[in-house]
Amino acid sequence: MRPPVFSLILSVLTTIRDTLGIDGEGGTDPENYNRACAINKEWRIQMLKETKAEEKERYWQIWPFKDDGDDSEAPAAVNN
Repeated sequence: MRPPVFSLILSVLTTIRDTLGIDGEGGTDPENYNRACAINKEWRIQMLKETKAEEKERYWQIWPFKDDGDDSEAPAAVNN
């Protein structure tokens, strides 16, 4: 049996994916690409603003909605 938190996490990830217009394989329609990228970046940076300084880099790396091979570093200018 899955822990209850699993259902919550799955629900949050599904909501994000649906809002961004990302399909089950991680893609989106070409006409939606720029919109999805902008919203995704905004949310990813917002997440950093809510994260402790010592955890920012780790959270930036584990963000689930990013391009394969995205090994970028968390923006240094993002403060709480």
